[in-house]
Amino acid sequence: MTIAHGLCRPEPVLISADETLCRKVGGISGHQTRNTDLIDLTSLENRFLDNHNIKPTDIYDGRGQSGAYWKKEAKKYGSVIVLSNDCTKGHRLKLRSGHCAQCKPEGIYFQFRYYSKQFVYIAASMSGMIYKVGTAKDIYERQITLKKQGYGGYYDWEIIAHSIADISGEIEVNIHRDLYQYQIYGSYRKGAYKTDSREMFKAPLPVIWGSFVKHTNGAANKQPSFSKYEPNGSAPNLLISPIRRWWKRLRRSR
Repeated sequence: MTIAHGLCRPEPVLISADETLCRKVGGISGHQTRNTDLIDLTSLENRFLDNHNIKPTDIYDGRGQSGAYWKKEAKKYGSVIVLSNDCTKGHRLKLRSGHCAQCKPEGIYFQFRYYSKQFVYIAASMSGMIYKVGTAKDIYERQITLKKQGYGGYYDWEIIAHSIADISGEIEVNIHRDLYQYQIYGSYRKGAYKTDSREMFKAPLPVIWGSFVKHTNGAANKQPSFSKYEPNGSAPNLLISPIRRWWKRLRRSR
């Protein structure tokens, strides 16, 4: 039994990285190569990873590295969990954000959601003249759920634009940052509980669409009907390449 930060810790279980059932098969070491050394994971750590269905490829070995460095490397390799220095409670498994995964395991769900491949969508409520930007695995089911729950107090939600993205959560957050000044709040019933709704924006559709196009690189699977959802019926020409925009400005200046 070893002692760390005044807490008792079980002796580490040495696991070979080339064993079939090894916790680190396919994992990334701090030397930017596939890990071929013996690594030490305690039985408690193994149990924690199994309980949360975390695969070996989701782990990055960041021991001996600064937080800033392993965050960058873990992101590069797509690893969600990092094996790093102990937190104040003696835990070593961290989220890419730097928070302790064992102290706050709910963060694992949000982290996986943040980097998962899903649809990023824009939904519109004509009764409220507001828009919602969110993510969903199934946009058709999401539209039904929005109406059924009465998200934000409205029951006529329609998904008017969507795009599939590998890092859907990151794109969603970036769009929300762009639209922060237009954000409005509401509430809805989720099961037996009243929940706040924070993904609604009261802004002109061209503004929302502009941010959507910017962060999805114009890769929309469905585009909104501006004549239906925007009072003036005009859509911004957001998909013109930068070269064409430069050429138009040059011609106007002559």
